[in-house]
Amino acid sequence: MDIVIGDVHPVDILVLRNDGSEATARMIAWLDLATNDFFYSLVLLPKGKGITQAHITRSFVDLVQAWGLPSCLYFDNGTEYEGCELIDGFRALQGLVEGFHAFMIGASEIDTALGIDKGTLTLRR
Repeated sequence: MDIVIGDVHPVDILVLRNDGSEATARMIAWLDLATNDFFYSLVLLPKGKGITQAHITRSFVDLVQAWGLPSCLYFDNGTEYEGCELIDGFRALQGLVEGFHAFMIGASEIDTALGIDKGTLTLRR
C-alpha cells in the first residue's frame, strides 16, 4: 500500500438495459504496485452518462475499508477528474493524514512507471 494507482476503464462486455439499449460497465480500478493486488468497482451507467467524482470517491472509500489508506495515490489526468473537487478532497486529506500523498499524472507516465510497452501491450521488466 505504498503506491496505489487509480484509473477508470470501459469493460468490453455488452449488457442490455431495461429499455433494450446496450451498455458497457465502467471499472474504477486500483492497483497496488508493491503486490500487484487489484481492487475494482463496476458501475453500469444510465444511457448518456459517465463516471462522476462521486463514483470514484465511493470506490476509494471501499478500497480504504478493504485495504487501508495507501501512502501514495496516483491518478491519470482523465476527464473523470475535471473540476478538481475530488483532487481538492485528496489534497485536504493529505493535510489531515501524515504520510498520505495524492498525485495526478498523465496516463503515459503511469505506463512508463509500470513498464508497460504500448506497442506490444506487454510489461517490460
